[in-house]
Amino acid sequence: YAKSLSSIGTPQPDLQWMLEDVGQSSLLECCRVRTMNWADLCVAHGVRTVDVVQIDCEGKDCAIIRGLLAHCAKDPIARPRII
Repeated sequence: YAKSLSSIGTPQPDLQWMLEDVGQSSLLECCRVRTMNWADLCVAHGVRTVDVVQIDCEGKDCAIIRGLLAHCAKDPIARPRII
């Protein structure tokens, strides 16, 4: 369960509390993660279009969708069928 709890910028509050509660705060891990916009992601992986996009990004979903739509405005074939 704890592996599915993550956040951007700060420790995930529920995970931090749970680990502290059982005396395992040392298991809390922070790491740098490369970020990129939708267009750069497509270029990096040679993706021209996708059929379905599923997003669950700790409250950053709208920012990702805005980037995706901006990319699709310049390249309409890249627009997914379902978001």
